[in-house]
This record gives sequence, structure tokens and C-alpha cells, in this order.
Amino acid sequence: MDSEQSNIQSQIRRIRRTIFGVISVVVLALVAILLFVPVDERVIASGIVRAEWDTYLYAPVDGTLAKIEVNEGEAVEKDAPILRLDDTELQEQLRKIEASIDKATVELEHKKKTLERTSRLPLPSQFWRTFFLRKCASPSS
Repeated sequence: MDSEQSNIQSQIRRIRRTIFGVISVVVLALVAILLFVPVDERVIASGIVRAEWDTYLYAPVDGTLAKIEVNEGEAVEKDAPILRLDDTELQEQLRKIEASIDKATVELEHKKKTLERTSRLPLPSQFWRTFFLRKCASPSS
């Protein structure tokens, strides 16, 4: 009877080990699946997104709005233009300033040529007489 009982106990131990082994393999397989199989972690929900803080926009100059570059709700990148002002007056002022610069440049070139031409002209004899008289009269020479 003891041998029968020990035989039954050894079979029970084998069955327990087998069950434990099968459960261990199943648990390891589940863990491996959870670790290596990609899982979609998106959540689908409805709601309203609000900015954390408000941003105030301003233009460096006054002007008339010419074009809106971005529609409401669109994403905007840093330093991207949001709107454009009408710059026809500024363009006209720029054109006038560039024209006056061109005119002044022409006048400067003319004055340089005149100075160069007059510097090559001989001086009148009266200048030389006055120059030598002063030079001779001065005590430093």
C-alpha cells in the first residue's frame, strides 16, 4: 500500500509539474506577445482644444490689410506671415528715396570730376607772388 500511495503521489507531482510547466509557458508566451506586438494606443474622443495662453498680434507700421495668409484654425509655423499689409505707399516712398540717392550719386561724381579738373589748372601768378612774399617774410625760414 505504501508503494501504491507513493506511486500515486509521484504521479500527482508529475501532473502538477506538467500543469505548472504549461502555465509557465503560456504566461511567458503572453508576456512575449505583449512586449513585442505593437498596440495602437490612440484614444478616439471628441472635445474642444483651447490654447493655454492668448497671443496678441501687431504690425510694426499702420496700414491697410491687403491679404490674410492663414485661415482660422490652421496651424502656423514660427515666423510664418499671417497677413500682409498694403505697401504701395511705402514702395512709392522707397522709389523716391532711391531716385534721390541716384541723383546725389550723379552730382557727387560731377563734383569729383570738377575738383579733379580744377586741381590740374595752373594757379594765377598773383597767388605765387603772395605765397613767396609771405614765405620770405616769415622768420621761421
